[in-house]
Amino acid sequence: MKQLYPHWDEAHALEWRRSFGPPARPTNSECLVYKRELAKFPRGTKAMLLGSTPEIRDIAAEYGLDLTVVDESEKNYYELQGLMMHAGGHETFVKGDWTGMNFISEFDVAIGDSVLSVLSTEDAKKVMEKVHRALTPGGEWITRVMLYESGEDFISPDTLNGRIRNCGTKKDIYEQLFVPFLTYYKIEVGAVKGSSTYERLKRDVDKGLFPEACLEVFNVLRRYPEENFLVERSEFEAYIGKTFSIEKAIDYTEPFSRNWIIYVLKKK
Repeated sequence: MKQLYPHWDEAHALEWRRSFGPPARPTNSECLVYKRELAKFPRGTKAMLLGSTPEIRDIAAEYGLDLTVVDESEKNYYELQGLMMHAGGHETFVKGDWTGMNFISEFDVAIGDSVLSVLSTEDAKKVMEKVHRALTPGGEWITRVMLYESGEDFISPDTLNGRIRNCGTKKDIYEQLFVPFLTYYKIEVGAVKGSSTYERLKRDVDKGLFPEACLEVFNVLRRYPEENFLVERSEFEAYIGKTFSIEKAIDYTEPFSRNWIIYVLKKK
């Protein structure tokens, strides 16, 4: 597939890509899904983006959306402008925590790529409520969510090692096993925290349970002491279904995307 963002191989963006590559950020295939879903909104539509994701800001600028970007990091917002192809779109930056948003019926569409996965379960539920309040009646929320499938909570080291052997590169291991490894350790300790997951992985690598390459592949987890939202798919759909109707659930855009579903949700 032709790269939508070939300029992202430039030196100034390379470190961002290394630290936050797919599936933590959207792939080209997933960007095409966002493009298809956002193309149906007329120019000037009031839209809200949770986080400074440059791929989605590009798409919003291309389609002329009136975009409000909510991010607690001003640095992220301004520096990631340099990675955009369509800089100059109509954007308003609001610095703040997503759990503290107080918008009421202001936006026709909300977008968020993997925003829930960087939150605790309690905070993720608060954000779902805040997005619901921020949307106009019948407004849509297009969001990619990290979930595990039924049965993955019984995953074993043998299963994980079998999948590792089927991966041709370290990139494949990262993309295809990111969520299964988080799920494996969540079942062990009852919660998902990046840094503690890495420490447990290191312990198991030292025991010979997993290959040493896993430490390099999942090194990025060392920096994140926060808890992550990670639930079983049917559990998430039952919860979100209380306030949103699920219009679409788009997965399998990539080999690993059974764990990363793009939902098109409509406010009830």
